[in-house]
Amino acid sequence: MLSFTFCVLFALVVNVWGLDAPAANAQDITVEYTVINDLQGNKFKFSMLVTVPEGSVLLDVMKKAEQMKPEEFSFTTEETSWGPFVTSIHHLSGSSNDKTYWRFLSGTTPLEQGVGTYKPRNNENILAIFSTY
Repeated sequence: MLSFTFCVLFALVVNVWGLDAPAANAQDITVEYTVINDLQGNKFKFSMLVTVPEGSVLLDVMKKAEQMKPEEFSFTTEETSWGPFVTSIHHLSGSSNDKTYWRFLSGTTPLEQGVGTYKPRNNENILAIFSTY
C-alpha cells in the first residue's frame, strides 16, 4: 500500500509540475552536445557527452549538461507560446539589435523543432551555434 501511495503521489507531482516522467523501461541515450561562439566577444567551443533517458527532449540534455558543467553550459530560456526559447548560453545572449541568436543543429541540419519538443536520438551530435540572421 505504501508503494502504491508513493507512485500516486509521484504521478501527481509530475503532472502538477508538467514534467514528463520517462517510461519505466526507457533505455538511456548518449548525446554529444556542443556550444560554439565564433561570432563575438570571447570566442568559445565546449563539448560534452550527455546521457539522458530515451524520449528526453533537448531541453533535458541542456539541463543535464548545465548540472554537470555549469561554468560552460549555463543557459537561460524565455517561455513563449511556442515553448521555451533559449535566450543565452554561457552568458552570451542573442540580440535583436545585433541580429544574433542561438541556432540549433543536428550535425549540419537545422532543427525544425524547439528545445522543448525535439527528442535527440542515441549518438546524435547536437550543436548550439551563436549566429546572425
